[in-house]
Amino acid sequence: MTNFKEYSGEKAKEILFSQSTERMNIGKGMLIGTKDAGKGKPNIMTATWGGVGIMWRRAVCFCAIRHSRYTYKNIEGSVGVGISLSFLAPTQENARVLAFCGGHSGADTDKFAECRIGCAYSESGIPYVADADSVILCRPIYSQDIKKEGFEHFRDNCECTNSQKSEADLFSQFYSDGDIHRMYICEIEKILQR
Repeated sequence: MTNFKEYSGEKAKEILFSQSTERMNIGKGMLIGTKDAGKGKPNIMTATWGGVGIMWRRAVCFCAIRHSRYTYKNIEGSVGVGISLSFLAPTQENARVLAFCGGHSGADTDKFAECRIGCAYSESGIPYVADADSVILCRPIYSQDIKKEGFEHFRDNCECTNSQKSEADLFSQFYSDGDIHRMYICEIEKILQR
């Protein structure tokens, strides 16, 4: 973990909540790092849906991964193994990396090699982007598929017009093809920053 300062425990929480909007802007893209359970090769995937917070008195991050993604198969095939969230500095080159990693599957592409970015590993073997600005090392502690029933209670009981109810039908908007997200809540073990 060269050139990184390493934080855990209360200091990690402090950094997480004081700097998360500046240095770890999840909505602009992060790279989720996993290891292929069968082959042991590293993989990264671009994600923009997620967040950080406190759950069960722990600092956590959450991310949503569709069942069709290679990363999903890696996480599900490596129960107990952690994942990484790598945040890149906002440069034109890094925007290209995020676009490439979001549009290609790690099942048949070595994204680290294709994007000419370095791969580093945590002490427990979690791959992450060596040149990242910030990295969160975490391990999934809870997961659940997004279900239609979870939306219906709020949509059907709201005091809104039919067009507003139609707009609020997020399940139909995002999952009409059946490719569901699984939501992962991950306990943050360490934060690495330059």
